[in-house]
Amino acid sequence: LTDFDKVIEFNPKDPEAYYERAELRERTGDHPGALVDYGEAILLQPTNGYYYFARGNLLVASQPSGVRKPAIQAWRVSQPSLAARSLVRDASEQQT
Repeated sequence: LTDFDKVIEFNPKDPEAYYERAELRERTGDHPGALVDYGEAILLQPTNGYYYFARGNLLVASQPSGVRKPAIQAWRVSQPSLAARSLVRDASEQQT
């Protein structure tokens, strides 16, 4: 975690650093911190669908079962076109 903190301190405009730190925070159980970092990654690169997808997965997984349905609905509408464009862009980049 401290390595990601240093990267972000050196380059606070790097969305991938926030995304990677969010994933680490999520794996270690720091869900509030992960949500903040996913949000920062989205602010810095709003066209990256993977960031929305990861945040949505965390939101759905962290909700008690009784409130998962509204969380899932919010996740599904959270930027589906951005997620689709990101996946298409990544696939086309891999072919070149």
